[in-house]
Amino acid sequence: MSAGAPLSILRFSLTPADALAYERLPGELSGWAKACLVISLAAVGGFYGFVEDWPAAWRYGVTALLVLAWLVAVMTIRTVLMHRRAKALAARDGNVEIEEWYDHLAIRTASGTRVLAVETIGKVLGGEGHVFILHHGGPTIVPLRAFEDAEAMRAFGEALERRSADAVA
Repeated sequence: MSAGAPLSILRFSLTPADALAYERLPGELSGWAKACLVISLAAVGGFYGFVEDWPAAWRYGVTALLVLAWLVAVMTIRTVLMHRRAKALAARDGNVEIEEWYDHLAIRTASGTRVLAVETIGKVLGGEGHVFILHHGGPTIVPLRAFEDAEAMRAFGEALERRSADAVA
């Protein structure tokens, strides 16, 4: 641990909108999502084979409607789950205080205190209104309102990413 004073102290309340910004980041499909995709494609192919004796216009039309209905259902479920995860993340963290030290972050949330060493940070992503610190224990989301301005937020993210890369190298 470092002696002396922290480089900065950030205080903010994590809201569901902040957590939703994290949930909306692009990422790889989970195993369950991939399995559902394969099963969906197999079901469409099976249905299409089952109705091969129907007139072509009916076969295409009904298949297209089923695919459209499936897409609407999948997007609805995905959106609901995304909002639920965001709400749970915001409720778990609540009021947050982050002390930035050169070699670690001390993060105090409603769910407890943890020390995040810079070498354990997987990635630091900077967005328009947030800095996302990705690590094994889950994301740490720092909104723009925790900083004086957007430039301070960008500088924080870049410095943390640089220290993290230097610690691993």
